[in-house]
Amino acid sequence: MAVYAGFRVAKYLLGVASSFVQYCVLPRRNLKSLYGDGWAVITGASDGLGKQYAIELAKSGFKIVLVARNRGKLEAVAQMIRDTYNVNV
Repeated sequence: MAVYAGFRVAKYLLGVASSFVQYCVLPRRNLKSLYGDGWAVITGASDGLGKQYAIELAKSGFKIVLVARNRGKLEAVAQMIRDTYNVNV
């Protein structure tokens, strides 16, 4: 039983180490070279993860299509992205 538990712990720690290296050590992927110079559609873009995805894609130079239920928040996010990253929204 102890050997099995040891293997499980080792597998978990290897996964954590792999994730750390992938997201914290290795350089970011160039999305424009992978997917071209185009548009990105982000749903739930007025708040939370959707908003952050929109910001990160705008940083990469993508033109952005934002979709959300709250029009006021959506327009504020769109204006912020336009002003900060100078991309079409």
